[in-house]
Amino acid sequence: MKNVYAHALLLISVSLFTQIGHKREQASDTLICLKDNYEDVSLGRLQTFPKLMEEIQKINEDVGIVLLNRHAINITMNWLCNLNALNDPTIISKILVFAMDDESYQKLTYLWPRLRVFKLDLPSVSQPFKVGHCQYQLFQLLRANLATIFSMMNKSFWMLQPDTYWSENLFDLLDFSENDGTNLYLDVEGETILSSRMIAGGNFFVRASIESSLFFHQLSAEIREKYATDNNVMGAMCSRQYADVQCEFIPYHTISNWRWKNNNIKPALMQFDSLILPGSKGKLER
Repeated sequence: MKNVYAHALLLISVSLFTQIGHKREQASDTLICLKDNYEDVSLGRLQTFPKLMEEIQKINEDVGIVLLNRHAINITMNWLCNLNALNDPTIISKILVFAMDDESYQKLTYLWPRLRVFKLDLPSVSQPFKVGHCQYQLFQLLRANLATIFSMMNKSFWMLQPDTYWSENLFDLLDFSENDGTNLYLDVEGETILSSRMIAGGNFFVRASIESSLFFHQLSAEIREKYATDNNVMGAMCSRQYADVQCEFIPYHTISNWRWKNNNIKPALMQFDSLILPGSKGKLER
């Protein structure tokens, strides 16, 4: 019997160390890839798009920013139909989509002519995203750099993800018109003592300010140097109040996720992350 336990322990140990080795290798490969491809999504690169600054400068209200490539077209189309079904034309008018390839740009502008779509032809983020891999980290770098530009140009905004079901108009749910000193309003992972302070990072609001632009500029720098997702880096930066930024958390019943378990209450928004995550598909069908 002792030999059986020893053999089982050996197999578990080998499996664990193998997984750790794979993770370390993936982290190393991703950081090298980020170094090689960063310029494609850098602040300098974004500023070379001739009409980008003009498009941002024309914005006169708090918009909802969405980033996508051709691999996210279907889920984005479903999301737009979801928003349209709320029968409030002001919702679509507040959405600004950044399309990262010609295919997604052409489809969106053809099928949704009222939608504001700006083409960012960025080959490095035109592939499918997989958490922890290079394209995913580059996508997060792009988000951080766009957030920096918007804040620098004094444009407040929502950063949104189209894998989120809306049952209410998010733009009317929360009022950020009062200047209470808060810079960032962030969605959270859950409603327990711990998870209610953990940033989800799927849908969040940024009040434009010098502090906000410094925050996202530093976020971009840290994502480049560390093998970490932006929500975890943002959490650490909020906890130490980087650049004197004040962070607040959006209630979980307002923006929830696939972990939501209360069948008696429907949250205003529910983000699913991915259909491969446990519980996601069932909640999406429900």
